[in-house]
Amino acid sequence: MLLSPDTSHHFELLRIIGHSYYGGADVQECLQVASALTPGDDESWYREWHQLAERVQAAGDASLVRGHHRSASKAYLRAATYHFAADFYLHGNPDDPRILASSRASRQSFMAASRGLDVEIDRVEIPFEGTTLPAYVMKRPGLVGRRPTLVCHSGFDGTKEEIAIWPGMAAAERGYVVLVFEGPGQGEVVREQRLTFRADWHNVVSPVIDYAVGRDDVDAAKIALMGISLGGLLAPLAAAHEHRLRALIANGGLYSFYEIVRGRYPAELPEKGVLEAGLREAAKTNTTLRWSVNHGRFVFGYSDLPDYLERLKAFEATNADQIRCATLVLDAELEGFFAGQPQKLYDRLSCPKTLMNFTIEEAAGAHCQAGAEGVGAQKIFDWLDETMQVT
Repeated sequence: MLLSPDTSHHFELLRIIGHSYYGGADVQECLQVASALTPGDDESWYREWHQLAERVQAAGDASLVRGHHRSASKAYLRAATYHFAADFYLHGNPDDPRILASSRASRQSFMAASRGLDVEIDRVEIPFEGTTLPAYVMKRPGLVGRRPTLVCHSGFDGTKEEIAIWPGMAAAERGYVVLVFEGPGQGEVVREQRLTFRADWHNVVSPVIDYAVGRDDVDAAKIALMGISLGGLLAPLAAAHEHRLRALIANGGLYSFYEIVRGRYPAELPEKGVLEAGLREAAKTNTTLRWSVNHGRFVFGYSDLPDYLERLKAFEATNADQIRCATLVLDAELEGFFAGQPQKLYDRLSCPKTLMNFTIEEAAGAHCQAGAEGVGAQKIFDWLDETMQVT
């Protein structure tokens, strides 16, 4: 069942609707947006999600004024997702003021929501190379002592607010301390600090682990790292150097981002002017291409396609055989972005390893379990509980 004839819109709609499992969306609200969208129109995407976000935010405000804190919190959580969705296709112009406005509104809504949820959420700032990385610490109320901990980051286009909903909520309700953060190229780090992606991801993750082991609620012997989407490469890049991890989850597994991006273009690239003109023309009618080019430039900071491809050569898990901890690599029957890559990553590993496939039959066959967070949580956290010996 397609939610839009535009394949990019379809996947992003499925992704957003999936957050309804943990309260980050409401199905009919999303379907109404889907029915109002113009396929291929980036402005209609922004307009419909922004209007919904503002409407749901206002509903939360109305409940709060009347003292209905639980209702307000639930509305704010949905508004956080919808504000996140609104800026998704705007990155062709990194200076578009709506990008910062949507990002800030999403964070503000999320923090407003956090005051009335069943999970305790605190914003923290993690020291990092003369600045800080923003993060949330999440846990079930009433936890005592040092607990198994999940550290989690997103990938090419997610935010810490999104992954706090999934998989953060799933981990917290199971008794984990959860630390979700953004690094260079992600969320507010790229939007506010203009720090772009880097391949030495261990130098991003290790300060986060330093922070985690310094907390009095974290069991330093039971720390897992999960990376989502492009994070399914970034997290393994980090784990090859960072050996304080008990477990690693690559969701979904990715061996070479360079292979994925390079494979979209001819073996022999045309000269620069012809190449750029061709990309602009093709992008007019191809939402996925337009978004990937625009967002890639936004989060990697490249000047042109040859520069981008050259930078991406470092984004390969050639050192995955240096990972020591138990590793779960996730694949999907309908993997539409990284087809074949989870197996390549799995084959490179020499540590204790598991390759887990999500299928159409179990209604979880899309990239990173989009639209199937219940199925995803069950299988992933059953594995993690057993691997970390969590009871």
